[in-house]
Amino acid sequence: MNIHIFDIDHTLVKQSTARYFIREALRRKVLTLRQVMSFPLKWLKYKYSRMGADFVEREIRSLEGFSEKVFREIARDAFLKYGRKVLFQDGVALIKALKMGGNKVMFATSSFDFLVEPIGEYLGVTDMVTTRMEFVDGKSTGRTVGNAAFGDGKKKAVEAWLAARKLKPENACFYSDSCHDLPLLRACGKAVVVNPDPRLLKVARSKDWQVLWFRRVMGNR
Repeated sequence: MNIHIFDIDHTLVKQSTARYFIREALRRKVLTLRQVMSFPLKWLKYKYSRMGADFVEREIRSLEGFSEKVFREIARDAFLKYGRKVLFQDGVALIKALKMGGNKVMFATSSFDFLVEPIGEYLGVTDMVTTRMEFVDGKSTGRTVGNAAFGDGKKKAVEAWLAARKLKPENACFYSDSCHDLPLLRACGKAVVVNPDPRLLKVARSKDWQVLWFRRVMGNR
């Protein structure tokens, strides 16, 4: 394998990147508790495959009018304050080892680009497929740029990214925790599941995919 592709939430980061972003946005009073109070239920629906492929596009409609600059500032500060601490130690070590071995490493996640870029800077990963929030004149439109990188949409986006660089999916290894990533896991030459949800674990065992369990986080180191 000459390219290793990592999902982010619950694969490299113990919790959702949106969770610590929301925590900081609430602290700064950019978002209100009323706007985010349904988040735990939505996360459970996502985790247990109760969300449709368009749920990302639906959920950001309420974010119309917010400042891109403020969102990016909050995302960076939230990662420095909270996100670094919940990166999995084994994931960080794995990426460092892969890069030292001359492998290309990239991210493929349904999280927004402004949430993922601070992680990329920290780990030295610049290549990524993400969901992009649309901003016009510095304000969110409440829409995504194209389709969200979710489910089959993530698979198509990664395949397009690889094709543009004359790379092939069969030469890629993809790491993910979620059954929603089965389209891309099946498309890549090697699939590795990390902290898999119940449905993904069942599939992984039936296909004899490698299973990794990341537990320790970076903490204050």
